[in-house]
Amino acid sequence: MTGIMCALAGSASRIYLGTATVTVGFLSSGGFSSYGKGATQGSITPATWAASGLTVEELKDVYSSSVFSFLIFMVIGSAPNSGWSTLTIGGTPLNRTAASYTNNGTSTSWIFNGAPASFGTTIGATRSIVWA
Repeated sequence: MTGIMCALAGSASRIYLGTATVTVGFLSSGGFSSYGKGATQGSITPATWAASGLTVEELKDVYSSSVFSFLIFMVIGSAPNSGWSTLTIGGTPLNRTAASYTNNGTSTSWIFNGAPASFGTTIGATRSIVWA
């Protein structure tokens, strides 16, 4: 590609790069608990993932029987497994390639197993989020 086509292709991938702030919420149900932003817990500002137009549904640490299990980032809608390299939460970077990716056409998620718990356990605390 040359000229304008290269510029357009490059700008498409940048729609997934951006920043947000999560206000930590808490949810406990059926032996699992989570801290961060979920469907019914916490909040994220802005609620739209960068310039993608997709709504962030979940960005949270998940615990099983009070032991940290994984971090999940999920958006409503279909997104490719590309366009961003790292998700940084409060200064802790997570590599996209280390996550399990799922896209069912209705929602897209990245699950980071083995990642450190990133949101803490203080309800109402804030964490800066960067997709780069």
